[in-house]
Amino acid sequence: MTALVLAALLNLSPGIQLADNVESRHVALSEARLPLVFVSSDELRPSIDAMTREQLAAELRRLEDTRPSLVGPIVLLSVGAVLAIPGAALIAIGVGNLGGTSFVEVLMIAGGAMLTITGVVLVLVGGIMLAVRLVRRGGHAADVDEVRMRIDVLDQTLPTPAAPAPELVPPPPPPPPRANLVVPGGLRTVMTF
Repeated sequence: MTALVLAALLNLSPGIQLADNVESRHVALSEARLPLVFVSSDELRPSIDAMTREQLAAELRRLEDTRPSLVGPIVLLSVGAVLAIPGAALIAIGVGNLGGTSFVEVLMIAGGAMLTITGVVLVLVGGIMLAVRLVRRGGHAADVDEVRMRIDVLDQTLPTPAAPAPELVPPPPPPPPRANLVVPGGLRTVMTF
């Protein structure tokens, strides 16, 4: 019961909420000499149907940047299991040798209990965070698929660039002049191209 209360309190703490927030907070720099543009998740975005292809590409990049990660919950689950299993083994060894109730046996039971409780709390928090992130990733994947589908629709409906109009093509250059050679006795054509 204590582990559940600790897990609930840990999940409500501001540090976990901050670590669990996957919305990106970054500064976008541009090539032109403009002031920095702060991008936040609170700014209004137009509907996907009203976006241009460039806006859709930017939205797709934003969605890929803010994809919920599974690394944190998996690490919590792993560390919790690594702590809980040896802790349970220490408790079992301490209880098995409880005949003499020596100080070492009591320390083994107390240390094993601390390791087991810590491991169980980490496993619970990691499991809850993993479930939440998997649900978020499902919704996120649907958003990414919708943007990609809209980009594909725009790519299919955009007109292909037309060939230049014939009147805009310049005429070919005139042929070179004939080579004439002046010799004593008159003008005579020596060679033509």
